[in-house]
Order: sequence, then structure tokens, then C-alpha cells
Amino acid sequence: QNFVGPGSQASTADFVWIRLKNLFDLLAPRFFDIYPFNAASIFDNCVTCLPGAVGLFIVGPAFLKCARLSTELRWQIIVSAVAILLVFSGPALPVLHGYQPIVGTLIFLGLVYLNDAVSSRSFRVLVALQLLCNIGLVAMQGWVVGVHAS
Repeated sequence: QNFVGPGSQASTADFVWIRLKNLFDLLAPRFFDIYPFNAASIFDNCVTCLPGAVGLFIVGPAFLKCARLSTELRWQIIVSAVAILLVFSGPALPVLHGYQPIVGTLIFLGLVYLNDAVSSRSFRVLVALQLLCNIGLVAMQGWVVGVHAS
């Protein structure tokens, strides 16, 4: 499935292209592409990309902190992420298939970076905003599927 060989329907270009597409889908917050507003589609696209899984207020600081890690640690994270992407030879949602440890690590790194880079008050505000986004997203999904408080 993952290799192009004799008698295979896939080309070498397809072999490379699908991995690049999956990488783009992983890194890009595609939920901003949805217009007109559709809550179900936004929720589905939010949880299937790294910015949505880590959090919009935390993903940038997480990547900055990752860039400042020792070379060995940085490469361990990068190689793990790339290895998971290389497995899929078709359109996939890699963030749902093995990225949980990477997402947890990025959340931790993002919070550590923010704690060191901004004031205590700013840190609390950013964490609160992220939590409000997360709670809003869950509430929106509940509304879409018909779960209402009575």
C-alpha cells in the first residue's frame, strides 16, 4: 500500500503528493476556509488539524518553544511526526491516528513558553481565552447534535 511497484496503480508523484496533502491538512487551520458558517463542518475541521487540537492561542508558542529545544529533542519530535505522516498512502487525518502524544507535548511546550514569555496576568488571560474557545467548540458541537440543557 505504501510503495510504488510494478503493477501498482499509483505513481511516484501520487506517493509523494498524498503525504504533502496530509501534511498540509495537519498544519493548516482549514476550519477558516468554511464559508458560509456551518457549525458541524467547523467542528469536524477544527479537531482534525494541529492548530485546532493544540489550540489557536497555544500552537504558535508551542512551535517557538520546540524550535528552542536542544537539537536532539527537537529531532525526536520532528521524526515522530514525520514517521506517522509517512504511513498513510491515502487521504487521512493523522492528528486522529497517533498524534495524541505529539499534541500533548505541544500543549505542554506552548504553556511553558507562554509562562516564561509573558506576564502572569497575560498568561492567565491567554489560557482563559483558549479554554473559552475549547468550551465554545464543545458547546457548538452539542448544539449541532441536539444536546440542549433544559
